[in-house]
Amino acid sequence: MSLNNDQLAIVKDELTNDPTGLGLSTLAQDDEANANLLNEIRESIQVYRASVASNDFTVPVDEWNGLTDGQRSWLTHEMADGSVNPSVFAPEFNKLFSAQTAARVAFDAVAKESASRARELLGVYVHVTPSDVANARNA
Repeated sequence: MSLNNDQLAIVKDELTNDPTGLGLSTLAQDDEANANLLNEIRESIQVYRASVASNDFTVPVDEWNGLTDGQRSWLTHEMADGSVNPSVFAPEFNKLFSAQTAARVAFDAVAKESASRARELLGVYVHVTPSDVANARNA
């Protein structure tokens, strides 16, 4: 899949400015190296997974009992199909459980994964090719 025009503009800006200091350039001879740098999975880049199984994190009974009936109903409904989309689920979940709670710690441990700069920039699972880099550079 080739990158669309909006994605090419994002990659071009990244090549031009290299805001995270990856060593990117706008030279044609660096297209392959740039693609490799953009695709490299980095521990320092954490993004929400596409999906997390509901049974991969727990809400301890004492924290569950601290919720209102409405909050418990919402949580039960959101987890009913067996998985959650962390980027959608997290904002409301984080209102129910502070960062120090066991439920939040358990969720945070599974909600994100290491990712490439390309995925961080474009918000999707993507593999940038040298051809994509050339197209972005020339956009």
